[in-house]
Amino acid sequence: MPEAVKKAFEQMAFNRSRMLAELATWTESELKNHDEGQWNALQVVDHVITSEKGTLGYLMKKTKANPADLPIQGQANEIAGSKLNDALKTDRKWKAPDVLPQPKGDRSLEEMAAYWEGLQGKMVEFVSSLDKAFDDKLIFRHPIAGLLDLKATIEFLANHIDHHMHQLHRIKVK
Repeated sequence: MPEAVKKAFEQMAFNRSRMLAELATWTESELKNHDEGQWNALQVVDHVITSEKGTLGYLMKKTKANPADLPIQGQANEIAGSKLNDALKTDRKWKAPDVLPQPKGDRSLEEMAAYWEGLQGKMVEFVSSLDKAFDDKLIFRHPIAGLLDLKATIEFLANHIDHHMHQLHRIKVK
């Protein structure tokens, strides 16, 4: 696994731990409370998990192809990935992509935390076993940024968690 991808995975795990540690201090009422038409904290976590699960499924499907048949990371893709990841570091509100279902948030925080840790472990295991020929290939299609390589994809997932911390802070204030 390339060093940059390894670092992105470390950041993703750190951000997951930070989010869960923050939410562990919330009361049950705070976790479930929300304004009309807005998500509660459990729905935010559910959304992030669903995004990661969908991304892993997409990567698993896309990497069944011959690496030689996939496009190589180009400057335009690199710029789009960088813009996406920079935008996710802000507190700007975005509508969730239509490809994702409305999060239910119907499991306990503890159940979601255990599932999420296992999911990220599966992703690390999967990526660790990938042929190096996929390292510079465009293997994930983000609904806004378009095609991303492995590094930008894992960076997106790490920054996606961080981005939703802003949302959780807005929920907590209410």
